[in-house]
Amino acid sequence: MYLGRFLFFVLIAELGSCLTLLELAQFKSRVYTESNTGVQGFVRLSDTNLSTYEIQSNGIPDHKTGKAASKIEAQTYSIKLPTTPVFASATTCLPDGPIGMAINGVPIFNPYSHDCCDKGKKRLDNLDECWGLVDDLGRYHYMMTPACLFKLTCNNPSQLIGVAFDGFPIYGPNDETGRRITKADLDACNGRYNRYRKYRYHITTEFPYTIGCFRGVPAPGYAGTCLCSNLTEPCPNQQPPNPSTPPASRKRRSVDTGITSLTCCASANNCDHLYNDKSSANTARTTLSFLLFTFTTALTLML
Repeated sequence: MYLGRFLFFVLIAELGSCLTLLELAQFKSRVYTESNTGVQGFVRLSDTNLSTYEIQSNGIPDHKTGKAASKIEAQTYSIKLPTTPVFASATTCLPDGPIGMAINGVPIFNPYSHDCCDKGKKRLDNLDECWGLVDDLGRYHYMMTPACLFKLTCNNPSQLIGVAFDGFPIYGPNDETGRRITKADLDACNGRYNRYRKYRYHITTEFPYTIGCFRGVPAPGYAGTCLCSNLTEPCPNQQPPNPSTPPASRKRRSVDTGITSLTCCASANNCDHLYNDKSSANTARTTLSFLLFTFTTALTLML
């Protein structure tokens, strides 16, 4: 029975726009105790049936957060996503709160504020050095570039960042050839088809930063009342960000616009992300991922 499930998943991953087994294997949390909570983050994936899989996490980041995240609290996230995302007949605007999940189990939030402004600009001074922040419910989250989550190597394809709650993957700012993505390359939802005709979202240094709408049919509970479909500009009652010294890393604050900018590394060996090879993924899952990768490769060659 389980072999049949894996064979089915391999085939639809190769033919469709769903996350591949290699992409799913990237969902892991670094062995790191968050200083404000004393809690270690975790993220787990499981298949519920042939049509869905489930992501569970406590939302605790696996990197430094600083004093700005002193009110962070462990959460209970559980989201079922389609193994094969379905394109909707029309785009769906984003609900308030979580709209995706990063590979370390931290949720990605709607980039719109309640008054339909750029939340990144409005909350710029509340962001920590990894460009995360905490809301009034103690939920740590990203709504802009999660800069401590990936390496950005010049002229190299970007890594997987996470998955949107319609099942489509979210990638970094470079395409599959290593070229930097621009807004002109993306649709209204911040997504595009790659050269293999697979749809994916990309993070950008401009609004909406992660995704601007759902291109696929969202998971149950994430297609609620539409709060914002267009950005309000200029935003009323918005103060310009305070000048600050950029952290010594690949991300910088732009005082003029309040938007992040990214500088790529000439070599992956000297990039300053905070991941390492240790994770909460157990040995059995790691071994299984390797076996599935071997099987997928062999199947692809036979086809």
